[in-house]
Amino acid sequence: MTQNIHPTAYIATDAVLGEHIIVGPFAVIESGVELGDACQIGAHAVIQPFVKMGSGNILHPHAVLGDLPQDTSFKAETVSWLIIGDNNVFREGFTAHRSSKESAATPSLPIMLPSVVMWKSAAMFLWVARWLSINFAVLVLTR
Repeated sequence: MTQNIHPTAYIATDAVLGEHIIVGPFAVIESGVELGDACQIGAHAVIQPFVKMGSGNILHPHAVLGDLPQDTSFKAETVSWLIIGDNNVFREGFTAHRSSKESAATPSLPIMLPSVVMWKSAAMFLWVARWLSINFAVLVLTR
């Protein structure tokens, strides 16, 4: 197994790493994380518990995946997931949170598609905003 892990990076002992992983300086990979093959984790990037990431993903510096949901009723001890597919690029400062529902996964908007996720593109922002509003409306109407 080939891995290039910077000596200042922190990787939890129970984190599962695929082959050909690159982890930059001061990156953090916490307990309960699974990374597929050929992922690149940039400097100061953080992957928090309950994240499953496919192969070929690139996480640029200062990105954070798997933090607690931004739902004030969420209890920190709740187990929920952020599941990411293959061949995604998460640019600097990007964040994605776990699901706010117990034993559920965050909905896979463009994250599950081969994509470059960056909010500097107005078109991408508008597409995601529209996607969220449609799916939120469907979710509310089906409850």
